[in-house]
Amino acid sequence: MSLNLISLTSILCLFIVSCLANQRYENPVPLKIAEITDIVCDLTDIKEWKFNDELVEKGKKYSFSENLNILQIHKTDYDDEGNYTCITNSGSAKLYVAKAKPRFKITSSKGRIDVKSIHANEGIDIDMICYIPNKPEIPASERYDFVWLKGGKEASATLENARQHVLTISDITQQDRDTYSCLASNGVLNHTESIKLRVKDKISYIWPLIGILCEIVILVLIILIFEKRGVKPEFEESDNDGNTDVKKSS
Repeated sequence: MSLNLISLTSILCLFIVSCLANQRYENPVPLKIAEITDIVCDLTDIKEWKFNDELVEKGKKYSFSENLNILQIHKTDYDDEGNYTCITNSGSAKLYVAKAKPRFKITSSKGRIDVKSIHANEGIDIDMICYIPNKPEIPASERYDFVWLKGGKEASATLENARQHVLTISDITQQDRDTYSCLASNGVLNHTESIKLRVKDKISYIWPLIGILCEIVILVLIILIFEKRGVKPEFEESDNDGNTDVKKSS
């Protein structure tokens, strides 16, 4: 029984280590946007809290538990991302890094942004781009770890950096039709955006032309048929006129 307990403990430790390996920070804190976020310090005899080296004071934005071990952030937004430090009377300190979910977008070499699907013809090359927008509210120092997934399986990117991740699909075929997802991690939270790639046949543009030609052929046939039917009564009428003249002459 002790061996089973040891094995179970080892598996549990390995699982915890693998989870922590994906985290960039030692004490990560997920921020809940527009909600209340609690940061719990496991030190005792806490004197004060600091946010990015500035003293945190009680007010509309922040509140504390009675022994100051819990800092509460109200109406959390992206401006609350940063370093929170609890400091004890003896000078001990512990750092907590707070992050909200990653902010990024998916686009393609076709230039379409924020769409659920894109269309491409067989045989062409296309880039699927996952990137951090250059917006004032997103710091230029923002960095994410990106991973592209095709149908839930990791796909190798051709260009990688901390601001964008490019997946190039060359010579597209019908087998490339799938849902492509970009997973971004800021070391605290992960977020995924997806886009569906729809592939058209190489000769798909021919079908409308064939349809137009068929309509023209059918229209010509209809005209010919009606013209033929319109001529026939004239012949019959001329024949009857001849017979009438013969009868009159007799």
